[in-house]
Amino acid sequence: MTLKSCEKVSDLNVYETKEYQAFSTNLETEHNNTWESSCIKCHNLNTEYIGYNVTNYWNKTAKKGIDTLYKHVYQGYKGELGIMPPRGSCYDCSELDIKNSIYHLLFLSEKYDIENN
Repeated sequence: MTLKSCEKVSDLNVYETKEYQAFSTNLETEHNNTWESSCIKCHNLNTEYIGYNVTNYWNKTAKKGIDTLYKHVYQGYKGELGIMPPRGSCYDCSELDIKNSIYHLLFLSEKYDIENN
């Protein structure tokens, strides 16, 4: 955990957090509405953007920690491979919806990596 601007920021790899591990055990039977209505447009397989099958990218991204990823999705972010629009263009999504969609995307990437490598 690092301290930035008087805020605690978790820099723990998302895959190693208790929150992600608890979340990922329940995903097999749950749909993620935020993913299905917003994220899938850019992050599904065979899109022109960064699909969840680009596992090296998502493994690297997960190392930034959930707080950084949440901030990038919530505020928007311009990275080396493209632009994340603010709130992932889901303006009626709650903070929890956004955080859960991040977990969901990383879960799909992790699952894809296990099944295909």
